[in-house]
Amino acid sequence: MKLTEGPYFIIIGVVITLMALHWLYRCLSSFFNTRHSCLGRTSPYHLFLRYLVYPRATFRLLQIDTLSPLGFVLLICYFGGTAIFNFVGATTTAEKGVRAAQLALANLIPLYFSSGREFGAHILGISLETYGIIHRTTGFMAALQAAIHVTIGYQNNAFNLSSPTGFNGLLGGCMLLSLLILPMVKRRVYEVFFITHLVCAVIALVAIWRHIDSSHSQSRRYILASLCGLTATGALQLLRILYRNVAVGRKSVRIVARPYSEDIVQAVLYIPRPWKVRAGERINLGVPFLGLFYLFQAHPFTIAWWEEDCEGNADSISLMFRARTGFTRKVLDCLEPDCEYWAWIDGPFGPSSPQNFGSSREIADFGHILMVTTGIGIAAQLPYIKELLRKYRNASVNTQTISLVWQLDRTGDWESARDWLQQLVKEDDGYMLKVAVYDPLRSDSPQEPRKIGHHELISLYGGEVNWADILAGEMGKRTGKLLVTADTLGIRIKPTEVRLRKEEDMPYAWHIDNHELKPLFEKQLSKHSVGAYMKLYVEVGHSFWAVRSQHGESSTEPSLKDQIEILRNENATLLQKLKLSEEYSAEVSQRKTELEFEVSNLQDAINASNSIISNYQQEIQQWTSTVKYYEAYCHQCTDELNQVISSLQRLKDCFPPIMCGEVIEF
Repeated sequence: MKLTEGPYFIIIGVVITLMALHWLYRCLSSFFNTRHSCLGRTSPYHLFLRYLVYPRATFRLLQIDTLSPLGFVLLICYFGGTAIFNFVGATTTAEKGVRAAQLALANLIPLYFSSGREFGAHILGISLETYGIIHRTTGFMAALQAAIHVTIGYQNNAFNLSSPTGFNGLLGGCMLLSLLILPMVKRRVYEVFFITHLVCAVIALVAIWRHIDSSHSQSRRYILASLCGLTATGALQLLRILYRNVAVGRKSVRIVARPYSEDIVQAVLYIPRPWKVRAGERINLGVPFLGLFYLFQAHPFTIAWWEEDCEGNADSISLMFRARTGFTRKVLDCLEPDCEYWAWIDGPFGPSSPQNFGSSREIADFGHILMVTTGIGIAAQLPYIKELLRKYRNASVNTQTISLVWQLDRTGDWESARDWLQQLVKEDDGYMLKVAVYDPLRSDSPQEPRKIGHHELISLYGGEVNWADILAGEMGKRTGKLLVTADTLGIRIKPTEVRLRKEEDMPYAWHIDNHELKPLFEKQLSKHSVGAYMKLYVEVGHSFWAVRSQHGESSTEPSLKDQIEILRNENATLLQKLKLSEEYSAEVSQRKTELEFEVSNLQDAINASNSIISNYQQEIQQWTSTVKYYEAYCHQCTDELNQVISSLQRLKDCFPPIMCGEVIEF
């Protein structure tokens, strides 16, 4: 077994080391803010991404839909290397069976690393897709090695289910096999899959522990390592959940559901511990009010919107989903609209890996961004637009144009995101966002849209969208950085053909305002240091830019014709901005006039009310005077009446009392 344990764990250590180096590289690259530029040649790293990482296979393997060439090669190496370890050093059939059992136990360690994919990927610093591939392949390998072990053991010895060893071995193998079959029902019945998957995993681990004889302490160490890893990550995840959901002096997470149409739900979560939300982040949501079955269940959702406090942290986040079956249907049916319910979250996870954006590290590096979506998929696009507009206000993006094309699927899609879209176009100070909404249920002409929203920046079309025409139109008017000023110069240059030093037949030249940069243009970029490259990256578009060059010219100074052309383009841009500003000023003036008219009407109403109040006050004073007069008159009558009573009393005292039956004689 030493022949198996040593090399196999050395390979596992190498893999972990490579993952740590990859994480360190991402941190350093984010720190130095390295970006891909059109200056210089494409680096080997970008070629590696282009040909090995980004392409995706069209076939499905091990329930993996998006397998890259690099992933396919690594899978072959993994399966091939494990197959080699099945036979190297094992001479007899019994040794091969024991070897298969050892390899199955070794694969349980990464398989039981975390109880949830999101948290496991978060700890390892890898994407959710990569962690899912690792989880599936190690699970398949563990089940395959267990099947080999059972087959060889059945050939060598009679299979006895009455013995605890045989029964537990068969039970553990069946549980591992069921873990491979259960993902087939994951998309249909997620709740059943989640609970069943967890129960089968626990039963498999207990059965394997009882199957291994107590004398094989080395084999049981694999089980202990799996349990330790699962316990450690589970404890960390529990602490993270408590930290995110509990805060001293504040309420725990509250959820408010707002249904749209028949099956669309907006869920607003008020969180006790705000954080700075990034586009593409996800959370796992649990709502105990739905029932005991959902008490400890958490379902993944992408953050579609958030509201920020004065420090830029989100004090509330919003989710948007379509109710189908299970959890989402329960939320729609059981939660009363606009009522608060207790909930809990796990997260945030993500955001989406920046490597999905091509050779650049950030989506904000692109000059022209085209976003397309259908139906409720708008919830995945809104966070990126919100983040880009925020960075634009801080002058930290290169983006000049954002084009959003949204085709509605059902009734209620537009209402679910209308307020968010209108808020985005209202926050767009640079008029960089253009929104086109296509509604197949409307009979409007696709060529004559209905303009709505702030500055009428949202165009509502009738009918279905022609994706080919949209893409062709966006490609024709795209804008970008540096030689994407090709749109100004009328020159199409590939990034790999851009040169700093003047060469023969170059259709462009460099206009340099900062004379300290001129020595950098005496040699090509490949001859410069990283510091020079970063300086060029920072100064491009500010201290130097590309201009059209006549063949045979050796000077880098632009011609008068080029300068006039540049000024004309700048003038056209300024005129467009001036036109938008005038429209905005006219709208503000009109609104001001309307408000002044409303204020005047209100002032007249106030004056009329004051006049009425004054009349009432005069009447009140008159009645008050009358009351005082009658009050004084009553006091006078009372005094006179008291005098009369006193006189009568004295008169009574002057006559003796008359007894009954007594006759008075005169």
